[in-house]
Amino acid sequence: MAQSPNELTLREGKPRDIPIVQSFEGLPENQGVVGAWSKEGHLRAMHHADYGYLIVEVDGKPAGFIIIKGVEAKDIICVVRIIIGETGRGRGSKALRALKALCFERWGAHRFWLEAIGGNTRAQRFYEREGLKHEGVFRKHYHLGGEWVDSIIYGMLPEDYEASKKSEQAQVSQAL
Repeated sequence: MAQSPNELTLREGKPRDIPIVQSFEGLPENQGVVGAWSKEGHLRAMHHADYGYLIVEVDGKPAGFIIIKGVEAKDIICVVRIIIGETGRGRGSKALRALKALCFERWGAHRFWLEAIGGNTRAQRFYEREGLKHEGVFRKHYHLGGEWVDSIIYGMLPEDYEASKKSEQAQVSQAL
């Protein structure tokens, strides 16, 4: 079956995808707001049973990636890193919704959580629009760009996920 134009898919990341992952980590807009690992760091995580790498593709071409932790037990999933190359095209929303569906619908997760760097207000607004709840702050938690920055925690439980799906469906109905 042929893909429709602009179809977003998630596929399992492999060691051969590390250069793709690092290219997205190295984008200028990600400096100071997203962490970056060495090739060896990515290999260690890829070979760890509790980590998962997902390559975000649009029309079969890499558009970003997601690193998650908690895949071994699948009950509490932590998004370690999510990067979409071209913003403003709805790809981040589609990727995050696909990930939430995987976690809650397929794996039956009890909790889904992630963190945003304190100065990354665009990411914070995005997570809140996607139904994640602001849960707290780890003050001066990371040392990035020569300064200590806060880590903002966002989480989602199954009932939050169901509410976000209903909200998304209502938005689609209103648009029609």
